[in-house]
Amino acid sequence: MTAEEVLSNDRSEIPSWLAKRPSLSAETLEQFLSSRVVYYPGSGEDDHAVELFGSTQAAHCFVYADYSESYGGPAPNVKSLLDPDNRRWGGCQLCSEPEVRSASDFLSLIKADSGHPWPGQDSRLTSARWAVLKRKPDSFESYCRQRLEADGVPAGPPFGIPGPNDSATGHEPPLIAFLHISADAVWVYDKLWARRGKAPFAILLEETMTSWALFGGDQAPLYQLARGCNAFPKWLLVGDNTEAWPGYEEASEFTEPHRDTVHQRRLYRLTG
Repeated sequence: MTAEEVLSNDRSEIPSWLAKRPSLSAETLEQFLSSRVVYYPGSGEDDHAVELFGSTQAAHCFVYADYSESYGGPAPNVKSLLDPDNRRWGGCQLCSEPEVRSASDFLSLIKADSGHPWPGQDSRLTSARWAVLKRKPDSFESYCRQRLEADGVPAGPPFGIPGPNDSATGHEPPLIAFLHISADAVWVYDKLWARRGKAPFAILLEETMTSWALFGGDQAPLYQLARGCNAFPKWLLVGDNTEAWPGYEEASEFTEPHRDTVHQRRLYRLTG
């Protein structure tokens, strides 16, 4: 099965708090982290996680972590990425202006200090960016068409395809909560999940040339944090240059290489 087919069988409803399109606050962050969250360490500006999990509605919340800004690289231009005229990034558009939080503000929101779980590693947090997105109408209609066809229902009249804002049927484009943190990916995992004894719903694992640590395999700091609190994500989306974590089994065929990577990726499901 394709990754899309697998995840379409694990759909979730839009969280009630997200339907209000909230700004980022301590309460919002707690609700966000209590929802299905997909985590992408070393993300850069790759939209694959949002496109795959968002289009299938398996998840509506995403955390991207990348520390290139901390080393003098460009800050992620979330507004530019998600501009309505940019028809590339995750099939999404902004609902409102992105919010930018300073390091001190974000540490206050997560009620954490800046210490790194691996002594000697960089604990710099430059900023955090929050945005509420919606799937573009054409993406939503295409997704509805695929769902109808998968269920053996004709896509044309009298069944039709729900419109992007069809109040008569109650259908609206799926919403997405997006949090980008400019910090080390292991640091982010520790602050948002491990110290709470929790795990995200899914993680995209793909080795990069810029990280101090491996993301895959049983020696990866991310895996060590997850094992330390005995909390693991349900899904891994793993690049073909990366080793899956112990305790997971293949769940899909490989995807085609996405726009921002040369690597194919495959879903793995937590066993037991």
